[in-house]
Amino acid sequence: MKRRAFTLADALLGLIVLAVTVLLIEMTVQTLNRQTKLTLSSETDWYEAVALLEGDRYAFTLVEAGRTGLILRDRRGRLFKVTADPRPIGPLALKGSSGGYIPLLIKVQSSTVAWRMLNDHEVALSLTTTDQRRHEAIVQFQPPAPSRPRAIDRDSPAERDCNGDPLQRAVPGPTTADQPAIGAPVRPTDPSQPDQGAPNGGRHGEKDE
Repeated sequence: MKRRAFTLADALLGLIVLAVTVLLIEMTVQTLNRQTKLTLSSETDWYEAVALLEGDRYAFTLVEAGRTGLILRDRRGRLFKVTADPRPIGPLALKGSSGGYIPLLIKVQSSTVAWRMLNDHEVALSLTTTDQRRHEAIVQFQPPAPSRPRAIDRDSPAERDCNGDPLQRAVPGPTTADQPAIGAPVRPTDPSQPDQGAPNGGRHGEKDE
């Protein structure tokens, strides 16, 4: 029984199918690698942005968490604002009050940027990038410097008692020989010495004879 052999056309058709299969596999692998690189790049950019806000390069302190952005102050007293781009897709940027622009994260969906003030130096920041990656972090700024206690002015009219009346300080009056001045040290009584205030220079408790 004779068997039909492969013809040149069959061989060419098999090569074409194999080439198309290899091409599709290569395109799929490249797409996955590109997506992985974008994801890693997005994560890296996010960590770098948070590190810039929390780092010692500027030593930011939180001034205000407003509706349009975060108001920060650096170690030199300059004001900065963290805000999203007004366009649907744009960067999350750090802008100086007197000029300057630092993009913290690019390709951000502006409508997803949100922040919530937790305390005087912590903010919960969240956003979504164009690769549909959700990023969330609690950004910790430098704690504010403790305020110095205000010195009390003794002569201030605001110093009042619980009834609302001005406090009056005690003024030492004229002193006599029998009445020591206010604040003067009191000498202890020596029982062997006669008391100057006792009659006839005698001691306390002795009767006059």
